[in-house]
Amino acid sequence: MKNISQFIFKNYSKDFYGKIFSLNYHHELIYNFAKSSILGSFALNIIASTIIVILLHNYFPIVYILIFIILNFILFYFRLTTSKKLILAKNDSYDKKYLKISLISISISSALFITVLFSSVFLHVENIKIMVLSFIIIALVAGGIGTLGNILVAFLLYTLSNLIPLVFIMLYIGGEEFNILAIVFSSFIFFISYQVLDILGH
Repeated sequence: MKNISQFIFKNYSKDFYGKIFSLNYHHELIYNFAKSSILGSFALNIIASTIIVILLHNYFPIVYILIFIILNFILFYFRLTTSKKLILAKNDSYDKKYLKISLISISISSALFITVLFSSVFLHVENIKIMVLSFIIIALVAGGIGTLGNILVAFLLYTLSNLIPLVFIMLYIGGEEFNILAIVFSSFIFFISYQVLDILGH
């Protein structure tokens, strides 16, 4: 552990966290992020949420289902409008306010999906459906690599806020299949962390 800490402090500058949470990006990266976010938010907040509703409508009260649907439509609207604003920005004159709103929407979306998964465990939803939900989330995370990869902070917010809770949920459920999934998801976290450290080191 001591050697790992020495490695990090030796190879990375004092503004390590500043680089991670920076909102200063080249216009082309912002443009690519905003353009891909439209399709990504449609896949996340419309398609994935619809699949989840179909899977779990018998387990949750109708009021909660409606709240889940409404929140996803609101989040989709915010990401759509902010993406359009960022796309229309010229050169590096984009308003960071819209980027912040987009990042907040991404964070809330992650929290919403993980909350549904946690609730499914405590409502004794069948393991096979919980596994399907987990694969939906991991598929969205994998898609997020291409969608959010242009903006480091967006990528980290989305991937780690999904993967870390997933590991704990898999371990909580237990059993051979879920323990294996926990190991796989943990490996994914390690891989992402290594890639981020490698990027920041250059």
